[in-house]
Amino acid sequence: MIGNIDFSLYSSPTTAYGNVVGEIAIDESIQKGDEIPLLVGGANEWFSGRLKVRSVHPSDEPGRLLIELEDVVAPTKADAAILAKRLQVEAGLFFDAYELPH
Repeated sequence: MIGNIDFSLYSSPTTAYGNVVGEIAIDESIQKGDEIPLLVGGANEWFSGRLKVRSVHPSDEPGRLLIELEDVVAPTKADAAILAKRLQVEAGLFFDAYELPH
């Protein structure tokens, strides 16, 4: 089964850095509270490479689910940028950076 995932990436507890979306292979029995691995060997002191499922909804497309994951709060803007790049390159996800004020 395919899961269409969605979560936000923050560069501080109050500053949204961008949004991450994409498709991943999942188990049909996935439910709220389960953890989904996004990055193999992704662990560091602030990101384990896994995210908890906040909600699961059926999609209009057969064989797909819409999955909202918990948001990620990076300690700095630089850390958020590094994680966004890893999610794109290593997990094949799409990152949409928000327009940040100067």
